[in-house]
Amino acid sequence: MKFLVAILLFVLSLTSFADLTEVPTKEIVSAVKQYANKVGCFISMDENNIVKSEIKGSPYFIVLYHIDTGCTTGNNMHRPAFAALSTDKNGKVFVVKKYSDPKLTPESFIQNLDRIYIKNNNLWYTAKEYNWGAGEKNPAKIDAICCPSLEVDGEFYFGKDGWVDARVKREEASPTQRSSGTPNGAP
Repeated sequence: MKFLVAILLFVLSLTSFADLTEVPTKEIVSAVKQYANKVGCFISMDENNIVKSEIKGSPYFIVLYHIDTGCTTGNNMHRPAFAALSTDKNGKVFVVKKYSDPKLTPESFIQNLDRIYIKNNNLWYTAKEYNWGAGEKNPAKIDAICCPSLEVDGEFYFGKDGWVDARVKREEASPTQRSSGTPNGAP
């Protein structure tokens, strides 16, 4: 009898996680479009920008899409946003709103995101930054507003108040937090 109960529990655990074993791309794209058009104007989404990850220990499909939150349709009025999706007991895909509101992706988040991926079980992105010819970047090249040229990779995650770009979070840290514990990196 105990063996039968153990097998039954094992089968039930497999079916409860089966929600996220396959990526229902078509259903995810449809759900994101419907949701985005309720909170702004959906601009675009690359179907390759769907990854499986966890937020607070629960599995989700994380999606990168671009939205015009003010529906102004002007040049460069769209911005990236992330959505978390899950499936119900019947396999129907739905947007988890508490992780998906575009306001949870801050405007300070790098704007020219190309793709998202998983690296070492963490969420990462590839994006392009502008080369304005300052600092250690190539001073001979200055990008036009249309065309950022510097490829960057960064980690991101869902924090207490929304989606966090780990690169920005580090850059915003005080000098004592960035250095080895001394103000302004002094020895």
